[in-house]
Amino acid sequence: MRDEAAEPHAVGHCGATPLGPRRVAVLFPALLGGGGAEYVCAWILQALAGVHDVTLVTLTPVDLGDLDRSYGTTIGNGAISLRPTLPRVTGPLFERCFGRYSRLTTGLRQHLLIRGFKAIRHEYDICFSAYNEMDFGTAGIQYLHDRPRSRAGGTLLKLLSGYDERRVLENVSLAPSYWLKHRYDSAYPGLSSTVVYPPVRTLSPGKPWAEREDAFVCVARLSAEKNVHEAISIVAGVRSRGFDVCLRIVSGGGRWPYDSRIRRLVRKNADWITLHTDLSDGQYRAILRAGKFGVSACPAEGFGIATAELIDAGRIPFVRKGAGGQAEIVHLNDSITFESVSEAVAKVVRILHRPTAQCGIVAELADRKSRFSTDRFISDIRRLVDDLAAVTVRHGDEAS
Repeated sequence: MRDEAAEPHAVGHCGATPLGPRRVAVLFPALLGGGGAEYVCAWILQALAGVHDVTLVTLTPVDLGDLDRSYGTTIGNGAISLRPTLPRVTGPLFERCFGRYSRLTTGLRQHLLIRGFKAIRHEYDICFSAYNEMDFGTAGIQYLHDRPRSRAGGTLLKLLSGYDERRVLENVSLAPSYWLKHRYDSAYPGLSSTVVYPPVRTLSPGKPWAEREDAFVCVARLSAEKNVHEAISIVAGVRSRGFDVCLRIVSGGGRWPYDSRIRRLVRKNADWITLHTDLSDGQYRAILRAGKFGVSACPAEGFGIATAELIDAGRIPFVRKGAGGQAEIVHLNDSITFESVSEAVAKVVRILHRPTAQCGIVAELADRKSRFSTDRFISDIRRLVDDLAAVTVRHGDEAS
């Protein structure tokens, strides 16, 4: 297997699995767009399509072509079946009432999906949650994104879905970073999750460093936990020190009222902040390749796909020290990690004053890219599904 990242494998032209195609259900409650979890889900589908009989199980219908345009996959060609669990009549009403990203609705969506899936579980050989812990009613695979139990909900939601936390421990658990692995393994005694880094696609070479714009990019959902306002404060602080830098915020969605707050800040500082929304994959890549720097003030990312993409694009990302997977991606490089806005401003200014050091940091970070390749992710996902299929077949033989 190559170390460097690769472009999407062609769906329908993949290697055979040892036990033959299995019926695989990939579960994700609501693909709202613009997030790392949605990105990983799309690439799980990419990995399994053409090898297995794959169905994406969601609450409401999904346009796979939109995922392809956003995440660079090729799953919208009919290789993936779609299975919305909400009735056709109530689905649109649910989306209008509960489709917005919020803590109140994410737990409800998760448990409605669990409830709906348990009624059709018998139709599938392998269950794969692409969105956090899940009780399938049988052993499956779960890819973890958020803090432990953040989608578990209260007593009423657990009654709604018949949720049994013991089932979570029976699943094969995958974590996007060692930081999140340790959090889950501590939260669930007996759980031992495996780190499978999310896939990061290879970008074509950007402009030479000297020709790039002195621009920062912040890629984040406009919700409070992403701390986009602090990223704005960091760049504002750098500008106050005499550097004519600008900020591009790239977002695929948000959470009210925080998104309104950020939009007001963008309008107030329109001379140096630009907000980009609903970009195609090509537009997104073009922005990443055009500038020199990135910034994320999120205090706790499970991984931070955008940070890895910034490195692949040849940018220097500034991230919070100890901020989960992000700091892991940059290998805890002290020159580009920070604990406060003031520290971030000081470190950015120090690097801006040293152009030769900038190229050295870019070269050092480039050595990290192979850890997050699409080839490696696809291989890991296929192997894990094959391993679970083998266990399932063996248990079936023993029971017969």
